[in-house]
Amino acid sequence: MAATDAVRLLQITDMHLVADRAGRVRGVCGHESLGAVLAAARSRAHVWPPDAVLATGDLSDDGSAASYRHFRERVAGLEAPVYWIPGNHDDRAVMDEVLPGGNVMAERSLRLGAWQIVLLDSQLPGEVRGRLGVRELARLDAELGGSDRPHALVVLHHNPCDIGSRWFAPLGIEDEAAFWEGIERHERVRAVLFGHIHQDFERVRGGVRLLASPSTSAQFAPGTDTLVIDDRPPGWRWLVLHPDGRVESWVERL
Repeated sequence: MAATDAVRLLQITDMHLVADRAGRVRGVCGHESLGAVLAAARSRAHVWPPDAVLATGDLSDDGSAASYRHFRERVAGLEAPVYWIPGNHDDRAVMDEVLPGGNVMAERSLRLGAWQIVLLDSQLPGEVRGRLGVRELARLDAELGGSDRPHALVVLHHNPCDIGSRWFAPLGIEDEAAFWEGIERHERVRAVLFGHIHQDFERVRGGVRLLASPSTSAQFAPGTDTLVIDDRPPGWRWLVLHPDGRVESWVERL
């Protein structure tokens, strides 16, 4: 891919698949819903195929090998490589064993066109909240500091900012301040992309765009004091990363 080409990305997140294909989580069959989302995304001829699909955590709800095999089956026919990171519901060891192969990749750093994409592991095993920790923060700093691309997108599962819902306040990354110190050291970062919050979210912090996508399964209502399941349908996010550093992005729903 030439540095003058725009990079097209599809974000899918929080599928919450289970071992039983027909199983439901929060009233939604994740397997059927993910299939419908991917079919709808593939129908968008002006952006399909993307240069990469980013699956930003909670691929599984039960951490089972079967659930990850279901995910592989769903994405196997896509004309694009699929990159993934773990969420709080995932089993990282099982993911490492089951997922890689075919068009499902294990790499956590990509260089596409004028862009570097760094995927971070924010999972804190056994907890809903997340933590990057010393190792991932150091990797982020090294990746951004050693890049030959003028622009960067940073991707993680957990939210690195307040999203305006009181009940969700303790469920982001514990080391949010350290994360932002790392981001602010590198002027090449244009956007941060995450999942976890099951809703459309956009904000700008210090010139960096913050973007999150609805779940491909059930949704959380925004701006609430307690957990409220939203009746809005499953969704996904498109990103077009332009060679001049502009980020064009929008959410679509079933």
